Amino acid sequence: MSFLKTNHHKKTSKDFFVIVFVVLIDLCFTLSYTSNIGFFSYLGMAFLLFAMAILNPTDGFCLFIGLIPNIRIIKFLDFENAVLSFSFIILELKFFVININKTKLFAPSLLLTVSIVITMVINVDLGFVSPLLRFILLITFIFNYFRIFGIEKGIANRLIWFFIFGVINNVFDGFIYYLLSHQRIIGSRFIGVSIDSNYYAVVISLAIAVLCLDIGTKNNAFGKMVLIAFFVFAGFLSGSRTFLISLIPISLYACYHLLFSKKGRKYLFLIAIFVAFVIVAWDKIYPFLELAIKRMDSESTSGGNGRFDAWAFYLNEWLSSFSSLLFGNGKNLTLFFNGKNTVIQHNLFLECLSEIGIIGSTFYLICFFKLHRLIIQKKIVKLKFFMPLLVLLICYCSLNALFSETSTILFVVCFLSMSRLSVERKKNYIKRNEKVYAW
Repeated sequence: MSFLKTNHHKKTSKDFFVIVFVVLIDLCFTLSYTSNIGFFSYLGMAFLLFAMAILNPTDGFCLFIGLIPNIRIIKFLDFENAVLSFSFIILELKFFVININKTKLFAPSLLLTVSIVITMVINVDLGFVSPLLRFILLITFIFNYFRIFGIEKGIANRLIWFFIFGVINNVFDGFIYYLLSHQRIIGSRFIGVSIDSNYYAVVISLAIAVLCLDIGTKNNAFGKMVLIAFFVFAGFLSGSRTFLISLIPISLYACYHLLFSKKGRKYLFLIAIFVAFVIVAWDKIYPFLELAIKRMDSESTSGGNGRFDAWAFYLNEWLSSFSSLLFGNGKNLTLFFNGKNTVIQHNLFLECLSEIGIIGSTFYLICFFKLHRLIIQKKIVKLKFFMPLLVLLICYCSLNALFSETSTILFVVCFLSMSRLSVERKKNYIKRNEKVYAW
């Protein structure tokens, strides 16, 4: 079977080859990050570029999503930026060439580009050129991909499960990294191979949210509950405050589902087994929870680890003039701590307003709104289907992610989760002839 054979809507044996690419690429860059041996970096780049060159758009998209959870370590030698997004341009350009007669410009991205150009001119700042170009290419690819191939359940399932697999792989690569670098997995802040606990927390939390939402409408609930337990354990190992806070909407949804859903009540026995396990192993589990709680109650937290001061600084600078209010202050504006260490916004929403202003933020938001409408396709969307999106927004209250490939893909994962569940609910509505309520 040729890799280039297009089969966009069905899960095929090619998934095995894509999974192998995900594992090999992540493993190579994990070993490179751990050992500083350049050979593994070259090998990882070879696998990555080869895969992007031979895979069709759907398989390449699945590979990209599977690698997103580990994007921070996919770097070539000492090159500062992650190279995954640059290598994906190969597949994007190949897609545009193959579908040249079907490809359309994504209007919101053009308006966003005009706004950012004005921001760069006002602030004499070229820092947006590379991230904006990658964002425009990626979001135009996603827009045309779903517009041309449609949003059938098969492709939505494939893309979501490659994201879940990528998160699993991220955790296991973290185990490898900690073992090879002689760090303790238990008793320290385990954050995979990432250097940022908040980034680690957001992919773990979103995986839990998607799986939790999935249990209520799909089969194989036991396997998904095992994965949820695994991700919860991996999240607690990090001692991340962001992870703990993100569990609040997930827990509320789980309680609602168990109490008021007929399907949820079927799983009470499994929940009882899980609770019994937690009680028995509480002495082993509590230290991880205590670590996160202590970080929530530490003196540094009262000042937000400097974030509250940073928020005040960037907010004041954004409001300092009419031009900055409309078009932002660009990337040149930086808050220094102790005279040398920079403090970023640590908040996606403030980052948008501070750097690209109200106008740029509006067009940036419209880009995702248009993608949401395209993926949902006017289906019946229940309020509870927004739970993964709520979790993601909570996590991004402590993360910078403007024009980030990761944030773009994670939002798409949320939209795909809504879309496929809406299709399932609509089919149930037709079969059972019942009215679908907002809840």
